[in-house]
Amino acid sequence: MQKTCVRCGVEYETEDKRQKYCNRACYESARKTKKRSKPCEECGAPFIENYPGRRFCSKACRLAHGWIDRDPTKHSIFVCEWCETQFDHYTYRKRRFCCQHCANKFAAIQPKPSARRPESYITKPCDYCSKAYTVHKIFVEKRNTRFCSNVCRGAQRSIDIRGSNNPHWTGGTATLIDYGPNWHSQRRKAVRRDGHACQVCGYRSGGDTILDIHHIRKVKDLGGDWESANQLSNLIALCRTCHRLVEKGSVPCPTPTAA
Repeated sequence: MQKTCVRCGVEYETEDKRQKYCNRACYESARKTKKRSKPCEECGAPFIENYPGRRFCSKACRLAHGWIDRDPTKHSIFVCEWCETQFDHYTYRKRRFCCQHCANKFAAIQPKPSARRPESYITKPCDYCSKAYTVHKIFVEKRNTRFCSNVCRGAQRSIDIRGSNNPHWTGGTATLIDYGPNWHSQRRKAVRRDGHACQVCGYRSGGDTILDIHHIRKVKDLGGDWESANQLSNLIALCRTCHRLVEKGSVPCPTPTAA
């Protein structure tokens, strides 16, 4: 549709029936001219009306005028506990100070702990080393803090997840497995046979010790016969991630290639 700009009078094409101006410049120019000067209702000084309905030139005049128009049944006269100045405020708030500055000055000289600022820290023994330490009470109430440091927390955690308390525990026989004297040489042979690459995902390592070597039939399943367990036909190279998946049964174990 064709419309006429209300600012400059130029005709223009638009699809928006609400549009009044031909461009942004005309819009900004018209917006500035709408602001007019008017007298402050409190002090009488002229000011620019930045938005429709503005009545006062400053916050001070607005507040001063507000106290005149206030409802006397909702206000009371208080005396500041620091500077002893009288001030008017809402009755329900029961203000003790006329401003934040006076409140800060009063709080700075109060002994701690006080009724207004109770002690926030407590002393308790560490559950691991029994050493007394100071901690904010919110950490005890909300987080059940038990240790004086991360070192003690880690040491206790190590104790808590030993043996059957560990989700990866398999009966405690891993330390008894003997892979035999030829294990390291057979391991190197298996890595080189498989081209230094994981036989599941193809990840390639830069040496003989990066990849894991998986026993297709475990030593303990063979009754401790490490010679049979370390045959190259029973060994296959896997990366750490794929080794874990094969052990869990999430990924099928591939068949070793011929040596």
